[in-house]
Amino acid sequence: MPTRDLTHPLDESTAVYPGDPPVRLSPAATHDEDGYRVTDLHLGSHSGTHVDAPSHTERDGKDLDEFAVDRFAFDARLVDCSGMGARQPIRRDELESKVDDGELNDGEADD
Repeated sequence: MPTRDLTHPLDESTAVYPGDPPVRLSPAATHDEDGYRVTDLHLGSHSGTHVDAPSHTERDGKDLDEFAVDRFAFDARLVDCSGMGARQPIRRDELESKVDDGELNDGEADD
């Protein structure tokens, strides 16, 4: 089954939910000074690409490590919503023109 990586880079420009802490990155060690590189990360647990665990909203909900990883692999459609505004509703009739039906090769859509 072909796959598609949906992750986004994690840096200071990463959008966060209003009220959540911003993503901050700073060097903790550098190649020049320490011979290796380590980055100090400060971010909320919902920064960047992630899956909300039931424990996020349910007191006794499961954490992600309680699910098998294959639970998160499934058939899907790629929908280009890049022209949509933040929190703009997407109506069902708009989806047809946005679905990419290109064949997937090695996880990439045909151009």
